[in-house]
Amino acid sequence: MYDTEPDHLRACLASVDAQTEQSWEHIVVDDCSQRPEVRAVLAEFDGQSGRRTVIYRSDNGGIAAASNDALTAACGEFVVLLDHDDVLTVDALAAMGGHLRGDADVYYSDHDLLRPDGRCSSPMYKPDFSLERLRNHNYITHLVVARRT
Repeated sequence: MYDTEPDHLRACLASVDAQTEQSWEHIVVDDCSQRPEVRAVLAEFDGQSGRRTVIYRSDNGGIAAASNDALTAACGEFVVLLDHDDVLTVDALAAMGGHLRGDADVYYSDHDLLRPDGRCSSPMYKPDFSLERLRNHNYITHLVVARRT
């Protein structure tokens, strides 16, 4: 994450903490944010869940470097890549976990956009996997669960 709007970051972190599924760890990588409010928000949530680790990068490496740092720090068999302004429904991790099977390495879900007032505005119902469709349109975004190994 980098220079996230404080209210968006609070909503994201709170949505992770509110999950009904309790078997998770949350790795947050601050990609050398310049806004002091970002550290203040991270400090607000520090230790609340007992499962969050915050990594502060000393230089801005971009999304690839930040994601790689998070993946290196993760311990679980599966990882969820979450954008800094994403808000999960309380059952998002439980719902995704209910679909994990031994034969797939990547899982993805539908998603929606939230208006400033919190109402859903643009549902994106995603199709079953199709390599041909994926070659033409990256529909595997928000929320993605991937096997780490």
